[in-house]
Amino acid sequence: LGDVVGLDCEMVGVGVNGRKSVLARATLVDASGSTIYDQFVRPRERVTDFRTFVSGVTPRHLKHKKAKMIEEVQEELRELLRDKIVVGHALQNDFRALGLRVPPRQVRDTATYRAFMRTAPGQRPRPQKLKDVCKEHLGLDIQDGQHDSAEDARGAMLLYRSVRGEWERTLQRQRGEGGSGVKALGLSQKKTSKLAIAKARSGVRRVNQVSGKKRKRDSD
Repeated sequence: LGDVVGLDCEMVGVGVNGRKSVLARATLVDASGSTIYDQFVRPRERVTDFRTFVSGVTPRHLKHKKAKMIEEVQEELRELLRDKIVVGHALQNDFRALGLRVPPRQVRDTATYRAFMRTAPGQRPRPQKLKDVCKEHLGLDIQDGQHDSAEDARGAMLLYRSVRGEWERTLQRQRGEGGSGVKALGLSQKKTSKLAIAKARSGVRRVNQVSGKKRKRDSD
């Protein structure tokens, strides 16, 4: 699964009443949930709403010497995402904030995957919150309070891994391509078992603990 990464971003507000969203943090995880990139971003405009109660971003994070400008983050992520399958939830928001374009065939958005959407008789399927999808399909609790881009990226990755076989085969059929999309990606054709999900959930919790400690050090 070396060609798959999970992406999530956190935003803060600028302008009148903080209504305009700009990038404040970008995180990438690998297929196992380990963080491979985690960067706070210093906005060019004055932040008028840090949205800390949701974003987890504080003034200290963006004033820290390790915070980077958007252009540098764009360049780094453009290279890291090259030829990668990008997993995430409502990824259009993240791509817009990053100012990056990722080819649709590389995108795996858990917000628009039909099995994860809310359905009702006579209505079109509607996206659900990542928190609700993780709880319903994985029994995993996330976003207990402030959001954390690393935790959210891991949640989306875990969702993808739980159905990756069927998801990739469906894409192959839609594209009219021969062979197995799963095989082409070097993935197992079996769905992730309950045991595998349990192991992955354990790994997510463990990595979340490590990430939390690192984030605290970075803000000091």
